[in-house]
Amino acid sequence: MMMNDPVHPGKLIEANLEELELSVAEAAAAMKVTRQQLCNVLRGKRAVSSDIALRLENAFGGGATDVTGNAVSL
Repeated sequence: MMMNDPVHPGKLIEANLEELELSVAEAAAAMKVTRQQLCNVLRGKRAVSSDIALRLENAFGGGATDVTGNAVSL
């Protein structure tokens, strides 16, 4: 059985930011993280920690489990 590589949650977050027409800098400011921290998540260089998931939830709505749960279920 061949398994597909799951999409990194950062790619899903990046797609959502594009849909909201937000730059990485604008999103990072709303989340109260550095642009580099968010960029590392978006590029798959850093995992989506519970802290980042909660900051996403607080800044943009939705649920933290939407991001972290998708990482497991994909």
